[in-house]
Amino acid sequence: MHEINEVFRKLQVLKKRAYAPYSNFSVAAMIELKNGDVHEGVNVENASFPVGSCAEMVAINAAVASGARKGDFKAIYVTADARNPVTPCGACRQVMAEFFDNDVVIHLFNQDGTEHEQYSIDHLLPERFCL
Repeated sequence: MHEINEVFRKLQVLKKRAYAPYSNFSVAAMIELKNGDVHEGVNVENASFPVGSCAEMVAINAAVASGARKGDFKAIYVTADARNPVTPCGACRQVMAEFFDNDVVIHLFNQDGTEHEQYSIDHLLPERFCL
């Protein structure tokens, strides 16, 4: 993917597509595959709260639907409406563990792009469940 500031600008545009009428907490994610393909996701809320979808999961699922499998992922970029970078929820971390090798970089940005953190899945979900 391109320069990190350009990635953040794309995330800001993407975040406007989030459907978050209940929490007003919009999240955007972009997955970069090793072949250069990019898949996008936004959070999609639902009046029945447990059936909403996280942006990270939407982006990963889009990549998988296009044929991506473990070993194909290079990076994920995520921003949310928050002063500090927000780490993925537990369910998203487990989905990441299913598809991400430890060299996949997890980039997290705060709402205005002034803070940028990088993690691996080993850092975010040590001792994770795997088959």
